[in-house]
Amino acid sequence: MPPRSPRHDNLAGSVCGARGFLLIEATLTVTVLAVGLVFIARGLGNSLKALSALERSETLRHLAESQLAELEIHAQQGQRLARTGSCASPRAACRWTLQDADAQSPDIPEALRPSVRLVTLTVTSEPPATPEVRLQTIWPTEWLE
Repeated sequence: MPPRSPRHDNLAGSVCGARGFLLIEATLTVTVLAVGLVFIARGLGNSLKALSALERSETLRHLAESQLAELEIHAQQGQRLARTGSCASPRAACRWTLQDADAQSPDIPEALRPSVRLVTLTVTSEPPATPEVRLQTIWPTEWLE
């Protein structure tokens, strides 16, 4: 068997070294990709939670506006208004309360203040751990009697 030349030995060593280097590169690449995917998954999860909360809030706002419009129609027709109730919606179970207070606003002339009331409609979702929506408006006092 002829003796190996130093040149041949260097070639064999560099091929083995290249194979080892490729294994390290592949391991690091897989690790970086896994960490990146974990962060992407967390970000998507947080985005979905925020979107769900926004959708619940928007549904409550829509229900509050509908309930306030319905109460206003009843008040204009001279019907006695309920002060609490449940929202009739297939999308969300909720409760509402209607409160009134003196209208203390500098925008309302002093002479009109006794004839108007500040009305607040509060809609809370069931379960009550979710946020609530409050709408305020000014109504004539006779609507609330």
